[in-house]
Amino acid sequence: MKTAIISLIFALSGQAVYAGPADQTIPMRLSTASTYYIDGYFTGYGAVDLMVDTGSSYTVINEEALAVLRENGAATYLKDLTGIMADGSKKIVPVYQIAEMSIGANCAFKNIEAVVFAGSTRYILGISTLKKAAPFTFSMEPPTLLVSNCGEASTLGIPQAHTAPVTEDKEQLRAIAREDAGV
Repeated sequence: MKTAIISLIFALSGQAVYAGPADQTIPMRLSTASTYYIDGYFTGYGAVDLMVDTGSSYTVINEEALAVLRENGAATYLKDLTGIMADGSKKIVPVYQIAEMSIGANCAFKNIEAVVFAGSTRYILGISTLKKAAPFTFSMEPPTLLVSNCGEASTLGIPQAHTAPVTEDKEQLRAIAREDAGV
């Protein structure tokens, strides 16, 4: 009897136990520039193609997205950040807290930090957001992103079509950030 109980304990302890949410597999698309993209969604803005960039410290949005997110109460100014770009140049950019974004079918993150670039730059899924889904795995064959610790996406604030104008003026972007900061 004692041997049977010990055997049962060893058998049960050998099974994997997961305390957190199940892993989710998010398909990636390979672009002609050899970069990978996934489907993304910003609550209060809409669907976007996100370039997966583990070399980018922050998630990146553009001015158009910021304008719509602010209008819908889904973006809050946090600070300015001096960043070093891939070409070695320095750039000062505003950092905003985005209320909610999701990747794939249903992997949501609340209160992520995103930097805003002037103009109509591409959307980037950076490491600061990916760390919220840790552990994660980037696979090239087949191109997939395996993430853990996802929250469920809310159904609130699904936007209508967004038509905010895109501006190229960096000073205007800074003025918006100063206004949001109360300066």
